[in-house]
Amino acid sequence: MKCTVNGLVLKVQSVRETGRLVTVLTAEQGLVRAFAHGAKTLTDSKNTATALLCYARLELYQNRKGVWTVSGAHPIESFFALREDVV
Repeated sequence: MKCTVNGLVLKVQSVRETGRLVTVLTAEQGLVRAFAHGAKTLTDSKNTATALLCYARLELYQNRKGVWTVSGAHPIESFFALREDVV
């Protein structure tokens, strides 16, 4: 199943060398955990869009086992200053 959603990245975890596991809050799907393969490489388009506290348009794909994967991502708004001073 494929879908395109807008969401806020709430949590980011490293997976292997270049991947990320992101937790995204969306209006349509609720709280979604998705793998973004290759998102930590600088040349990948998913690098900025899957960063912490980034509001982005995500193209998600769900496989047969129910695991979500980010196939494409485009940042809408990046709250970088909020990331610097969380306290």
